[in-house]
Amino acid sequence: TASRQVQDNLNNAADYGLDDPIQQVTATDSDGTKFTIYFGDTNDAANVTYIYTSSSEAVYTIDSGLQDYFTHSLLEMIVEDELPEPDATAVFQNITITQGEKTNTFEYKEDGDLSMDYLNRCSWFVDMDGEQFAADDASISDLTSVLSSLSTSGCAAYDISEEEKAQYGLDNPSAVITMNYTQQETVESEEETSEASDDDTTTSSESDAETEAEETEETEAETVEVPYSFTLTIGDSVGDYYYVTWNDISQVYLMSKSTLDTLLNCEKSSLVYMEPFNFMLSSISSMEVKYQDLTFDYKITTSTETVETTDEDGETTTEEQEVTTYSLNEEEIESAEFTDLFSILQDASAEKLYPADEEHAPVGDEAVTITFSLDRKERSQVEMILTPYDNNYYALYVDGTPVYLMNKNDVADFIAALPITR
Repeated sequence: TASRQVQDNLNNAADYGLDDPIQQVTATDSDGTKFTIYFGDTNDAANVTYIYTSSSEAVYTIDSGLQDYFTHSLLEMIVEDELPEPDATAVFQNITITQGEKTNTFEYKEDGDLSMDYLNRCSWFVDMDGEQFAADDASISDLTSVLSSLSTSGCAAYDISEEEKAQYGLDNPSAVITMNYTQQETVESEEETSEASDDDTTTSSESDAETEAEETEETEAETVEVPYSFTLTIGDSVGDYYYVTWNDISQVYLMSKSTLDTLLNCEKSSLVYMEPFNFMLSSISSMEVKYQDLTFDYKITTSTETVETTDEDGETTTEEQEVTTYSLNEEEIESAEFTDLFSILQDASAEKLYPADEEHAPVGDEAVTITFSLDRKERSQVEMILTPYDNNYYALYVDGTPVYLMNKNDVADFIAALPITR
């Protein structure tokens, strides 16, 4: 609807920018009739645009907002390809990030891997630059959260050919990210049953009234694990974005550079599990501590005892109960004497990884050797040595290999808690 008619001809079309319209919009109806609107200048003060149409040479003003509906490019109007949307039931199986000749893999192992995780606390294991290690599940969760919420910032190219990929750096991508996961989904299955009449003498008229065979369909909901695979190909960067494409689509999209750099720039120091003494208490059968010329041999024994209880009515019942006892150098002690000491270790987080390019720190008289015996078939013993590294840290060896740097104050607290005067 025009706000007003300016003039009834195009004699002064140039005064309104209509001698060379900046835009024209043509609509075609179902019988092929076409109608065109020609847009000229905009009067910002009055918030109107000058137009004329194919049905008349009269010049009108119309709300300038009408033109905004037609300012989209074709790329802004496409239905975008769907990105994966892992939900709360999704279980990631593996992630691979390849950048040139460098490949990092992240693998989920439900039962763990004692060769890399002596604590048996981790479910994710990483191969980074040929080095394998157990990862902190929380750190991996941060990465999978990024992968679960990927989004684009518009389409950059539609239906490109293999040759056109080079324009966006996708012929020789800067990185390729692949993830595999399963997700629980509900599907409906139809079960068909039929019941036939046993009376062979039923007449055709009777069968009209009483159906010889009844067919029914029962729909049942079933939850199944559905596997998904997703491959994101990353090309050149442009401003704050990367050119990307995925799986077998032929479109190129823009994706936030800061989001993807979270995945591309992750390092071992931000992923590795940093609580080296966080054994499950229930798995420990003994803990031997050697410091200077002293040895503290703690043993934990769990046994089953029959306990009798008598209620108010005088009835006696018996039940089996597990009883845990603690001893130090073969002398029974209160449980707190062990658990309080052990909790100091559990609470001590490593502050850094041991520098890979440095020689092993010497194990001297001030070293503390802690040997754990564990109730499991594989890797049932773990030896851990704390030895001075510098003024701030102790190096922590695990089965002969320096792995972490521990705050010297945490080590001092543990030494101070040893029952040296016992």
